[in-house]
Amino acid sequence: RTANMDLARVKKVYGRRISLSGNVDSSVTLPFGSRDEVERETRACIEIAAPGGGYMLGSDHSLHGGIPVENMLAMIEAGKRYGKYPV
Repeated sequence: RTANMDLARVKKVYGRRISLSGNVDSSVTLPFGSRDEVERETRACIEIAAPGGGYMLGSDHSLHGGIPVENMLAMIEAGKRYGKYPV
């Protein structure tokens, strides 16, 4: 998102040849979003990139000090809830 990457397009074009990681926004959603917004974005990333395998959940960049611990935990919890293979 921040780097103007379309996860669905990248998955479609390269998904069988490379592993994908990240894409939960660390500049807006993680530092400023609600727990619900973090969960929705995390779930969307999983639903887009995980089918067929090759996806590692994470932020689109680093997890920095400006991100509330509650939002980091919301991403992890959503990953556990929605990210079990097979997706």
